[in-house]
Amino acid sequence: MSTSNEATNIGIVSRTETCTCCGKLKPIAEFTRISGSRMAVNASCNTCSDRDKRY
Repeated sequence: MSTSNEATNIGIVSRTETCTCCGKLKPIAEFTRISGSRMAVNASCNTCSDRDKRY
């Protein structure tokens, strides 16, 4: 028997987005959530965002 948290986590992990910077299809967990929004995420993945911040 699974709890509601397990069901929610499975739904989030299985969802994917395409990074607009590197063009790779990645799990939604690799994107930063937009503040104040439950489902919206940034257009670029965490790796690309971190790389852009260095310059």
